[in-house]
Amino acid sequence: QEIVENRTMLDDVVKQIQDVREMLEGLEQKKRDIDAAGERLTQVDTLVRELDTNLEKLQQEKTFFADAVEKAEALSSQSQQAEKLIEHLRKERKSLDSTSQSTDKKPQKGPGKRPSKAG
Repeated sequence: QEIVENRTMLDDVVKQIQDVREMLEGLEQKKRDIDAAGERLTQVDTLVRELDTNLEKLQQEKTFFADAVEKAEALSSQSQQAEKLIEHLRKERKSLDSTSQSTDKKPQKGPGKRPSKAG
């Protein structure tokens, strides 16, 4: 009878050892999963830092291009003003040339000069 009881107790101990081994294997798998998740988290953290750096660079480039567009618009406006000024100066030059030519065509009245009479 004692042998049977010992055998039963031994079977219980063996069963408990198997349960502990299964739990240990489950814990080891969970540890591997946690380690893998930690590695992925480190990779994600690195990516986030790289994204932040790239975002800062993009913000700087956006500011640069916004300034460039603003300057281009100002240059365009100045160019239009310059074209208007050039056109105005051309008109004045034409007017002066026209006035100068009409003055050259008129006979000059001065001492000793008389308009010639054709006839």
